Formats: sequence, structure tokens, C-alpha cells
Amino acid sequence: MVDPSPVAIIVVAGQSALRGIRKLFSRSITTAKSRSSRRRRKGLLGNQKGLATVEMILVMPFVVLPVLFSIFAFGRVYHTRIVTDAAAAAGSRVAAVEGGAAPDVYARIEQALSDGGIDPSRATITVTGGGGWGEPIDVVVQVNESVDIPYLASWEIPLKAEMITRSEVAP
Repeated sequence: MVDPSPVAIIVVAGQSALRGIRKLFSRSITTAKSRSSRRRRKGLLGNQKGLATVEMILVMPFVVLPVLFSIFAFGRVYHTRIVTDAAAAAGSRVAAVEGGAAPDVYARIEQALSDGGIDPSRATITVTGGGGWGEPIDVVVQVNESVDIPYLASWEIPLKAEMITRSEVAP
């Protein structure tokens, strides 16, 4: 008589175990107890059709709307930042040609702000330096942007754009 090898025993045992697991999960076993508990559960809760819609309608204003307003507020703040940078750059170019703080510099900065949709009266404009050839001229434009997000908060964000250029006017 030949002794079966341990590997053969494990393979046969594994195959029979797999067959048993397949049989267990392939059947749909429903007992009377589970049927009656399902009936009881449905009777207690009633009809739940449309419940997800009602929940969405109740939750939507408190979750989705603040996220949506946050996206718009971020876009507005970023736009203001870009416009203030462009206004400071335009003012520094005029300041380089004029030789420093001249009325044309302030007019150009205010024009760039109004072209970008920002009220120039909200901005603080500072032009320092200049005077001689190659002297640095510092142009600073500051704007406070208000952000209001429903259900969360509202605050002021200070935005500052600074451009430094060299004077192109001979003394």
C-alpha cells in the first residue's frame, strides 16, 4: 500500500473546502425569522421613498452653498490681487519715465484699477524714491478686499502689490 503524500492530502482537503464555501454562498437562504423581521421593520419606518431627496434639500444650503460661495470669493480675491499687481507695474513704468512721484503716476494707477473693476478710492497708493538717473522708485498699491461666506464668516483681506523700478530721468 502506498502512503498518500502530505501535499496530496492538503490539495484534496482544500478542494473540498472550496466546494463547501461555494455551496454556502451560492444559496439564497431566507428563513421565516428574517422575513418577519423585515416586515416588522418596514411597518415601523413606513414608506421611505423620496427620503434622500428631502435630506438633500435640507442639507444642501448648509454644505454646498458655502463651498460655492468660497470658490467665488477666492476668485474675486485673486482677481483683485492680479489687478493691483498690474496697477503697480503700470505706475512704476510711468514713474520711471517721469523720474518719481508725479501726478501722471497716480492717474495711471487709478486708471489701471478702474479698468480692472476696482474702485480707486479703496486703494492706498504710495510712490517713494526717484530723483536721479538709476535711483530706485518704489510703487506700492494696497487694497482691502472683503470676503463674505454665508454660514461661515466674513473678513477683510489686505492685498499689497509692490513694484520697484529705476528712474530713467537724468538729473
